[in-house]
Amino acid sequence: MKKSAGILIYRIKRNHTEPTHNLQKNYVNSASVLHSSASKNNSTSSASVLRNSAEIEVLLVHPGGPFYKNKDLWDIPKGEIEENEEPLQAAVREFKEETGLVFSSDDLNKIIFFDKFLRHTDKKTIYIFLIEKNFGNNLVPKSNFIEIEFPAKSKRFIKIPEIDKMDYFNLKEAKEKVFPWLKELLEKFEKFINQVDFDQKIKN
Repeated sequence: MKKSAGILIYRIKRNHTEPTHNLQKNYVNSASVLHSSASKNNSTSSASVLRNSAEIEVLLVHPGGPFYKNKDLWDIPKGEIEENEEPLQAAVREFKEETGLVFSSDDLNKIIFFDKFLRHTDKKTIYIFLIEKNFGNNLVPKSNFIEIEFPAKSKRFIKIPEIDKMDYFNLKEAKEKVFPWLKELLEKFEKFINQVDFDQKIKN
């Protein structure tokens, strides 16, 4: 069975006095966080929206080539796990290959495991990791190239960039642009990050 791994990268627009999320401290696993509201006295508050001073944005990439040229469908950086490769290694490698960006050693220590699920459309197991990281604006990918047959069954092959655009989108926009299977993941992430934010408010 084929397996893929990807990284969900997000940033939060803050005022200067806001602390960053400490995911290593607050995150045990996505399942326990998402179901923790059942054990809280105020389950409505635990699903509250983020404070007004913060807006979550996620980094999405647009597939390159003729198939997606006129389609506003976006993805997260991800790709297949190679033989004898760990899921996190694959996710980091694919991110660099698709975007040309690299994580610092400090970044690598902050990446956490977020989810693992079976994508029913192609029966592929997908591992998702998570990190808060701001790579800035006006991003231009330096993607690797892949070879595809185009037109289909023509026995003619062309080289295309794996991705041709990348940008941060707020969660509302992102859920409207991504592939259907990815929308569910973003909704799960939204619940998770709001729970982390709520827990920090309680501690403070």
